[in-house]
Amino acid sequence: MLEGLRVAARPRSPWEAADLGLALLRAQAWPVYRAWLAALLPLALILTVACRQSPWLAPLVLWWLKPALDRPVLHVLARATFGSAPGLGETFLEAPGYCRKGLAATLLWRRFSPERGLLLPVWQLEQPTGAGFRRRRHVLFQRGRAQAWLLTLVCLLFTAVLAMGALAGLAYFQPGSGAHSLLAAAFAPPGHRLAWLDLLLPALPTLAMAAVEPVYVAAGFGLYLNRRVQLEAWDLEQAFRQLGQRARNRAGQVLLALLLAFAGWHLRAQDRPAPPPMEPKAALAEVMRAPEFSTRRQVWRLRLRHPSVPAPAAAPPAWIGRAMEMLAVLLKWLLPVGAALWLILALWRHRHGLAQALRPPPATPPARILGLDIRPAGLPPDLPEAAGRLWDQGDTRGALALLYRGALAHLVHGLGVPLTAGATEGDCLRLGGLALAEPGAEYFARLTATWQRVAYGGQPAAGQDRDLCAAWTSHFLVRP
Repeated sequence: MLEGLRVAARPRSPWEAADLGLALLRAQAWPVYRAWLAALLPLALILTVACRQSPWLAPLVLWWLKPALDRPVLHVLARATFGSAPGLGETFLEAPGYCRKGLAATLLWRRFSPERGLLLPVWQLEQPTGAGFRRRRHVLFQRGRAQAWLLTLVCLLFTAVLAMGALAGLAYFQPGSGAHSLLAAAFAPPGHRLAWLDLLLPALPTLAMAAVEPVYVAAGFGLYLNRRVQLEAWDLEQAFRQLGQRARNRAGQVLLALLLAFAGWHLRAQDRPAPPPMEPKAALAEVMRAPEFSTRRQVWRLRLRHPSVPAPAAAPPAWIGRAMEMLAVLLKWLLPVGAALWLILALWRHRHGLAQALRPPPATPPARILGLDIRPAGLPPDLPEAAGRLWDQGDTRGALALLYRGALAHLVHGLGVPLTAGATEGDCLRLGGLALAEPGAEYFARLTATWQRVAYGGQPAAGQDRDLCAAWTSHFLVRP
């Protein structure tokens, strides 16, 4: 297994081992991210299209499927560590082999395991059975378990920070608004959300996951390699292999020496006695004196000149030990339960204040949209009649402007549609069509098209458009 090992096999501290995994990732960045994105992006696109009615469901499903999507990444890292990185097609053709063991466990009852980064190589590379996996996990967890927990927590926090940081950056780049209005638009009811936010916001956690997850897999693989080196003495095996290579390189020199000795046999006056065979312990001591196996260090310690020998203490009664164990178990359960009850009680007592603090402030409706005054106080009491008079007087543009102003005033002040001062006719038509009933939506679309044709196109209004004045009251109502 160590013939093609491309890293130095030596025991490392757990954090140094995690850094070794990151070094492997940097060395194989293109093959790893190529396989990772080839597995992630098509699935993300399919889920985004399938969950367009519930956009937040797509990144949630992707997060749940991460243990399966991590397997191509680990396959590329493992092959690159013990040889050469596989191609993209080879990686996915070999998927049935490295996904055979543990896939259902990692997606179901072991999905929330915080040691997933350390245990994934066990499932994929060693492929143990149920009892064998439990024994192997017990051996691996003797060192490195705490670092596996922290690695999971740190990568989860990094993913959340990247996603929320991208959202905050979008909020500050939104013109004429701030973070609060963007978040309010993001979490608005389905009929009042912005369409581009529905497409962009689910992509933020997916992009953050795409950046962080290979780092998590590589660091966990580094922890796993370090435990294999410690448990199986890969460093000694590699040293013996190097010694054997040196011996093979010197084989020609030894053969030449033997030939010279045979050729000069008749020149020797007398045979030299053969050296006595060495004892096994002496031979082992001779080998261990080699520089490859000798490690010396000088350690200074402070010691008392005249250490006093303490008197042996009397053993405490057995009931004290049992009482302390019971107290420890009691505190182990009482402290988290008490903290949870205290938190629930505090939230319940301050629920009204929290609800008021989390409630967004009432949005102030704009006074003008598209340069038109939409305040109800600025509209005539009988708007259809006033528009009809303007139409009969030949001022069709003024009549249509009055009808369009009244429709916008009804949408903003009557129905509470979140139109901003910078909204376009397309925004008004889209949000108004969602807020109005079917006949009202058709009327508003016709009124918008006629207004655009007359106001912006300079075309005269058709004679049958006169009924827009009479039909306005059937769909709109302005409350002054």
